[in-house]
Amino acid sequence: MPDGHAPGPGPGSHPSHHVSTGSHIDGTAGLGDEQTGSHGAERRSHGDGHGGGGGQSTGGHDGSTGPGGWHGSADDSGPFVRGGETEQRIRDRLRRSTVKPGDLENALINLSRDPAGGEIADIIASGKLKDAKNFGQVVSTLSHVSKMPGSIEQIRLANRLYESGVHDISFEIKGGIEIAPGRTTGKGTDLDVMARDANGRIHGYQFKDVQNPKKVIQKVFDNMQQLKLSGADFKTFVVDAKGTLAEHEALRTQQRLAEAYGKFDVQFIIRLEDGVLTIPPSGTFTPEGTL
Repeated sequence: MPDGHAPGPGPGSHPSHHVSTGSHIDGTAGLGDEQTGSHGAERRSHGDGHGGGGGQSTGGHDGSTGPGGWHGSADDSGPFVRGGETEQRIRDRLRRSTVKPGDLENALINLSRDPAGGEIADIIASGKLKDAKNFGQVVSTLSHVSKMPGSIEQIRLANRLYESGVHDISFEIKGGIEIAPGRTTGKGTDLDVMARDANGRIHGYQFKDVQNPKKVIQKVFDNMQQLKLSGADFKTFVVDAKGTLAEHEALRTQQRLAEAYGKFDVQFIIRLEDGVLTIPPSGTFTPEGTL
């Protein structure tokens, strides 16, 4: 399960500056605020996909074109409006799910108070993810304000994967689960989202948040087990971190994570206050051609 907090103020406030070490990478969204269940004003946003000017790049496509870049979020649609058709569709979709009635009520309340609530409610109401393994667990987590940001992250990524044509999606994959014939996840596995592409290749994702720039590397190594023994063909660790690109250059964050990639075959998306680091430059961060 993703950490229940992450940096990010209101929508659209993220600078256009973006650093990528390589390929075009579109994907997920910014997280909400732990204390308010929203994109609190004191934190940065991963605002919608910024294209164009001001972007810094060390080579290759900067990943900033169009909505949904790893540095960006879907448009915050505003809080979910209670009592309408969307709410009824949500109730209908989840009637036979594992979501307890009390959890659903609290989730709806929380979505009605979150800037991204309307967007997330629409995704749930669409029914496109209702049959995904453990989706009910993710919806139930929305009932806890402190854990909402992680669930929003999972739902947004899964929605974009689904819209791109990848429909074999699962959530909260732990150890001891067969994910392919003869392939079982190892002890300590925790994939927040898992997707199988048209070629049968498995993409696994884990999200974390780090408030202290100096602790990014430690956080990664403390949680690497969740990905490295998962059996996924492509393992991506997404970290929302405090600090600027300059600060992390001084800390050698990119170089140290490049060494980790070479040793453990885990890819990294490091979302900072003024840009994104992608490791390795040519990593497969989403099913090819889908995002």
